[in-house]
Amino acid sequence: MSDLKNYFDDIIKLNPSFGSFLGYRKYDSNYENALSPEHRKKYKTLLQKYKNTKDKVLRYEVKMGLEGLKYKLYQIPFASHNNEIINMTFLNQTFYPLKTERDYKNLVRRHEKFMECIDSGIANMREGMKCGMVLPKIICEKMIDGIDAFYKRKGYLIKVPKKYKYIFDKYSLKIKELIQFLKGEYLKKCMAGVGICNLPNGKEIYRYLVKAQTTTNRTPEDIYAFGLKEVSRIKGELEKLKGKMGFKCSLLEFYKKMKADPKNYCDTKDEVVQEYARVGKEIRETVMPKYFWDEVAPYELIKVPKDMEEGNAGAFYYPGNKKRVGTFYINTRDIRENPKYSMMALTLHEGIPGHHYQYRYMIEKKIPFYKIYGIEGSAYAEGWGLYAESLGEYDDYSYFGRLSYEIFRALRLVVDTGIHYYGWTYKRAVDYMMKYLSFERSEIDSEVERYICIPAQALCYKIGETVIKGLRDDYMRAAGADIRDFHRKILENGVLPLDILKANFRKK
Repeated sequence: MSDLKNYFDDIIKLNPSFGSFLGYRKYDSNYENALSPEHRKKYKTLLQKYKNTKDKVLRYEVKMGLEGLKYKLYQIPFASHNNEIINMTFLNQTFYPLKTERDYKNLVRRHEKFMECIDSGIANMREGMKCGMVLPKIICEKMIDGIDAFYKRKGYLIKVPKKYKYIFDKYSLKIKELIQFLKGEYLKKCMAGVGICNLPNGKEIYRYLVKAQTTTNRTPEDIYAFGLKEVSRIKGELEKLKGKMGFKCSLLEFYKKMKADPKNYCDTKDEVVQEYARVGKEIRETVMPKYFWDEVAPYELIKVPKDMEEGNAGAFYYPGNKKRVGTFYINTRDIRENPKYSMMALTLHEGIPGHHYQYRYMIEKKIPFYKIYGIEGSAYAEGWGLYAESLGEYDDYSYFGRLSYEIFRALRLVVDTGIHYYGWTYKRAVDYMMKYLSFERSEIDSEVERYICIPAQALCYKIGETVIKGLRDDYMRAAGADIRDFHRKILENGVLPLDILKANFRKK
């Protein structure tokens, strides 16, 4: 048995909720307190156990894991974007069975364990308050608003038999305790700036996060410069398209006219989902045979639950497992955030041949889970998702949507490094994105909030796409090369750090 398989098994034992996510129901009665000192100690011991492995993928993962423990990021355990308190309810309603007595007992145990996480989170935040490892004030305020609204509307309630309802009384008191701590103690200690560079050793922490997230050796300075070049290049493509479509106005006026045209929108939230389904069918019939040898089972397409709408992206994908298909979630909080011209690019990214195809292909080809989920894979997965957008067959209107998304990903390189390395303010980041994007202001606010809450993750898209496109260009220079073979080779070894993916192709 390989070291990576053993490591993967050990990680699941340490984090049983991960096992449940993967469909291993024996872990449903447990939930790890990942914020406790005991958990950190066990994780460090686990990493050291595999420090001398000969498996290059695992060696990379262990090195990054041990380095990350130095930075005490556990002292900032919660944030407004993708908030764990709200997510706990979503996960319990979505990824766990709720049919039998045993299922309900497991739900009670998970909530009891999660309440320990909240206690540890508060303790960690108190520790961070003493040394300046704290959230930006603007993010803390958004987090308080989100949790407060969730608490007041009793969003934490899940339909269970009467005898198990007591757990939600206890859970509501714990949420209230967290809100009181945030309002009464924590908020006044929060920092005025929004970037990691404002924290102790902040620039060093960000350099680490850039490396860990992108799985490359690219630096913040290099990524910032690359982002500026890409923004300029894609802006030029948008200018050309504007002329081709007969618009004689500035780029921002072009955006306004596209956004103002009622023909570019659906009338109802249900119609938004139906239109995404239609686009998905079109892709399956036209794009997939041209670029891929294999088909996969279809994904499920559903609206983001109401309690999850605020503080989440316009769309996202949750991979399935051997029993559950993957799910493409559409955020319908505002119909204007789902223009028809964006649906082709977004479906290519989240559905097929993007995230759904990538994960479903690996599962159906019986690539073991430890090769799919064993390591941090954002750069590989998001790079593939953005690369998939380039494979669509676009008319002028949907090509506008594609270029809008592409410049959006290039802007992320500038804004993420700008915030966390160069000390940009929230306003500067929003204003910069508003100059180049056709998106609604609410979407841009949500995105900037996301970059602040999850430093360096937004870099993964463009960096990953750049690596995959570079490998494709090299591969296709060979006589008789078939693009379908290239795509199979990218996916056949599971999720890999980008530097290792490049090394593997160089050997062939």
